[in-house]
Amino acid sequence: ILFFYDGLYFIIKTIQNHNYKNSLWNGIFFGLAALVRPIIIGLPFLLAILFLIIKIFFKQYAPQLKFSHPLLMMCSYLIMILPWISFIYIHTGTFQPLSTSGPTAISAGMTMLTTPGAGGNTINLPRDVVQLIKKMNTVNTQSVTELLKFLGKSLFSTPITFLKLLAIKMSRAWYATSELWWEKPILIVQAPYLFSALAGMLIVWKNFLQKKMKNKILIIATLNATILYFWGMAALVLSILRYVLPVMGLMIIFSACAVYLILNALYNTKNTNITLLQK
Repeated sequence: ILFFYDGLYFIIKTIQNHNYKNSLWNGIFFGLAALVRPIIIGLPFLLAILFLIIKIFFKQYAPQLKFSHPLLMMCSYLIMILPWISFIYIHTGTFQPLSTSGPTAISAGMTMLTTPGAGGNTINLPRDVVQLIKKMNTVNTQSVTELLKFLGKSLFSTPITFLKLLAIKMSRAWYATSELWWEKPILIVQAPYLFSALAGMLIVWKNFLQKKMKNKILIIATLNATILYFWGMAALVLSILRYVLPVMGLMIIFSACAVYLILNALYNTKNTNITLLQK
């Protein structure tokens, strides 16, 4: 989390002052974070693509952003992780990403929904979802290709069931635990943050777009993309709160924006605009 937030800091500094050194530091810290926790492996690629899309199609929101910024970020990121990938290749003769647990984590994320936790707790699932999960036993869970084929086939053959499963995994990412412990109390604690954060995101986007605050819009887009990335990765593998924990700090920023406006409305203060949000 330390390296991850360092990387976010430097990517925001890149947006604010367009310094090439910040892009390099951003990639370095994201690389260090990826070496500690491989879940971040695809985030630099996602943010680089986001920057390129905004630069090409929405240039008015990032007039000073250069194509070299995401390129430098990716170069320094790859420089940090390639020695480890090369080391693995030299000793095994196979190309591996930062972790070999990808296929296992995807299948485990499905089967854990039907497996009792350490305390004997179970998840109440629709019958058709349980049947879909059981079908995974016939798939080679060590092959990402086979897993993706199975998921794709399930989407087209039983779309309603597949969407049910997806909704369950996406929702559980914000409160679930690997052993099914304390999930209801965690959900109660999480709910105010999640709903207020969603409200805060809508408020911030509306305000910044209206005022055409260019750099701020790109920063908000970066934070939102980062949140969606971790959410998606958690839903793909083990749908547990631990995997989205790094971005809860970002969620609370947006939650604070909503709380600020609510307090303004309750106390009828004269400063009813959102100058503080802009800062």
